[in-house]
Amino acid sequence: QLDLAIKSTSSQVAVAFDADGTLWSGDAGEDFLFALIDRKLVQSEAMEALEREALAYGVQSKGLSASLLVRSLFDAYVAGAYPEPHICRLTAWACAGYSEAMVRQMAHGILVDAKLPSRLLAETAEIVRFAEARGIPTYIVSASPEHVVTAGVKLLGLVHERVIAVEPH
Repeated sequence: QLDLAIKSTSSQVAVAFDADGTLWSGDAGEDFLFALIDRKLVQSEAMEALEREALAYGVQSKGLSASLLVRSLFDAYVAGAYPEPHICRLTAWACAGYSEAMVRQMAHGILVDAKLPSRLLAETAEIVRFAEARGIPTYIVSASPEHVVTAGVKLLGLVHERVIAVEPH
């Protein structure tokens, strides 16, 4: 049916997916963030931005390590007191102080530990393969950090050149 639909249009065709809950079950961005917190990997370079967020949203920060402050902000998000767009960029900020190569290496290891390949949603992966076999561009669009999404897509053996996700600067 997809072949017929593609052949019947004169428009260019592309396929776009979210990653979390669409390409794989669960939330890889949360897997990454919780691992950074649990392993106490959030460095002091993130503190200024974290404390600014805590102050703006009434989250207690005094005496907390960077990792615990990230956890407190996440808990405020779950309670509805911290906006979702902020938690998405907070996950990227939690990598402050690390080189890009190190963050990519951590993301890969964390997603291996989280058994991401076993969470692949077969139906979506089949559509990705279908599109790739026909030269149809496939995009993965996510509010999770780019380094996490790209690591996940690579782990699944899918095309990873077209990931659109949060990128820290």
